[in-house]
Amino acid sequence: MIRSHRLHSLLQVAEAQEQQAARGLGEAQRLFQQQQQQLEEMHRYREEYAQHFQTVGRNGVGVQQLQQLQSFLTQLDRAIGQQKQRLQQYLQQLEQTRNGWLEARSQVKALSKLEDRVRQEERCLAAHREQAEVDDRHQHCFKTEDGGKF
Repeated sequence: MIRSHRLHSLLQVAEAQEQQAARGLGEAQRLFQQQQQQLEEMHRYREEYAQHFQTVGRNGVGVQQLQQLQSFLTQLDRAIGQQKQRLQQYLQQLEQTRNGWLEARSQVKALSKLEDRVRQEERCLAAHREQAEVDDRHQHCFKTEDGGKF
């Protein structure tokens, strides 16, 4: 098997790995955005609830109800903190996935350049061989013609 064919096989494998890495990156981005949206929703909900808490407080409510509202806000704050941690984990996973895809992509580019260079070398070698054969035939013809006449 010629060298360029072997390289082409390696390039196909590398391209398949890059495509798989790209799909993984897309999924990691989707999951990260989903977690980010969830955090934004939690912040909006907390803001709405805090406004409700202030409204209820101005209208005069019992201590127990205010304590319940305050407890709920505290729980929301904890849940928001946990969501921020989860989002950070998804961000790290996204970065790792992106790095893996970039590595796979750079390997494809390197193999592609190498394959192009090897194909060019093979074309040059083939052209030199062809030229050598033409020269040999041409020289052989002159020897045959010269040999018969002298």
